[in-house]
Amino acid sequence: MSFADLKKQSKMGSLTEKLIKQVEKLNETGSKDDNRFWKPAMDKGGTGSAVIRFLPAAAGCELPWAQVWSHAFQGPGGWLIDNCLTTNKGQCPVK
Repeated sequence: MSFADLKKQSKMGSLTEKLIKQVEKLNETGSKDDNRFWKPAMDKGGTGSAVIRFLPAAAGCELPWAQVWSHAFQGPGGWLIDNCLTTNKGQCPVK
């Protein structure tokens, strides 16, 4: 998908609708209160900002973003934090 196609899709709203559906699905599982994710610092007026760089999606990708799932376990030697196999369409070994 070229950058021009990505811009065109964004203007038509199809990407926005897909993003809204993904966010709603995540909100149903209670991830909105998850403090593990970065949030912009707010100034005194309550305004936060961030610079985001959008890249064109790879050829054949339906959605121009990736979801990464990970597991974290604390053991006697410290923490083990690793991506779940579901990130790459595998079967989760933890479930």
